[in-house]
Amino acid sequence: MVRIEAWLSEVEDNITKNDSFVRQQGQQIILIGYLICFTFRIISSKHPGFREEQEWRVVYLPKMKPSPDLKKEIISIHGEIQPVYKFPSETFLSWLIVS
Repeated sequence: MVRIEAWLSEVEDNITKNDSFVRQQGQQIILIGYLICFTFRIISSKHPGFREEQEWRVVYLPKMKPSPDLKKEIISIHGEIQPVYKFPSETFLSWLIVS
């Protein structure tokens, strides 16, 4: 697992190496891209204590990119009320094939 400090350093190095391209894009586009990249990095990070768990993660940010295929339900998980997004298995399979 790459530590966050090393990852941030790599991002900074890449921005520096591509300085002319970055300047052409405009500050707002670069900032939005960086924030999206940082968001997904944080969401997909896993605490080392859970390293042995083999799991799939599906990241869905409905405020960023809503999908008509995913249906929100409020359910209780171990006594905690949580929103859960469900999708038909054929939708998931089509995502896997496209990816």
